[in-house]
Amino acid sequence: MLPLDVTPAQQARHDEHLRRLSEPQRAALVAGLWATGRQLAEAGVRARNPGASAPLVRWLLTSVIYDEATAARLHGARPAE
Repeated sequence: MLPLDVTPAQQARHDEHLRRLSEPQRAALVAGLWATGRQLAEAGVRARNPGASAPLVRWLLTSVIYDEATAARLHGARPAE
C-alpha cells in the first residue's frame, strides 16, 4: 500500500534503492530501525511512568516489547514503583 504522502514515482525510487543495498547494509538498516523503535518504546514507558526506577523501566519495556511473562522470566518479579 502506498503511503498517502508519497507518489508512485517516489515509491519506485525508494524500492529500487532498497533493492540495491547489500546484505550488510540491510542488516545495518534493520538494526537502526530496531534501535529507534526501542528508544521510542522506552520513551513511552518513561512518559507513562514518571519517576520510575531503572529496573522498573527495564521490566516495563520488556513487557511492552514481549509480554509480562517474559519480563518476569528475564527480570524477576515486577519491581516496586
